[in-house]
Amino acid sequence: MNKINLGLIKVSEVTQEIVIKKIQQNLLKSNVPNLIVTPNAGHLASIENNKLIQDIYNNAELCLIDGWPIALAANIASKRKKSRVAGSDLLPNLLKELPQNIRIGIIGGKDQTKIREQLENLFPNINLQLIDTSTWSDSVYDIRRLRELVQNNALSIVLLCLGHPKQEILANQLKNYDWVGARPDWIMCVGASIDFLIGEQKRSPKIFSKLGLEWFYRLITNPKKFFNRY
Repeated sequence: MNKINLGLIKVSEVTQEIVIKKIQQNLLKSNVPNLIVTPNAGHLASIENNKLIQDIYNNAELCLIDGWPIALAANIASKRKKSRVAGSDLLPNLLKELPQNIRIGIIGGKDQTKIREQLENLFPNINLQLIDTSTWSDSVYDIRRLRELVQNNALSIVLLCLGHPKQEILANQLKNYDWVGARPDWIMCVGASIDFLIGEQKRSPKIFSKLGLEWFYRLITNPKKFFNRY
């Protein structure tokens, strides 16, 4: 699969349809977990300053063109317009396509009760397992316990909603574990995508998305959080 070199990272030259098809093709048959990361402007500082984060992004099976700054950089680097694959758009379309025998685990998210209720309402056939790690540490013991939960629940897709870079570091630990028996097919770092999907966070109006100004909407609605990022 072609990748576009942006200097510190290489992003996958794919459309949303191709991503969904690739995920479907590898379900219940992967020898090792496949990793999906979704870089945006807020990730660039840690990508630049942390070699581990760089390696995680560059070794991921799919490094999607998520944020608009990443899309702009990809357009400039390739000298042609590239498809943006935002995690918040990809996730609902993927969940619509999955059969009921595919077990999905969600780690993170603000309100797990609401997540279950909303997702089961939106996707009646979803086969969902929620894992609450809010009180866990990053200890070897807790990471081992998490791997056991993923394996014992036979999760095919693991959605990490823990924020950057925590979710990427955990994804890397899961991907590189020496799995024996059941293993996840896909580990996806999706950040706040679940919160957008269930209405816990509001997405920018469509006009901002069309003009590539989602970042500006976030900045004016939450300047304290996004000023340093942008």
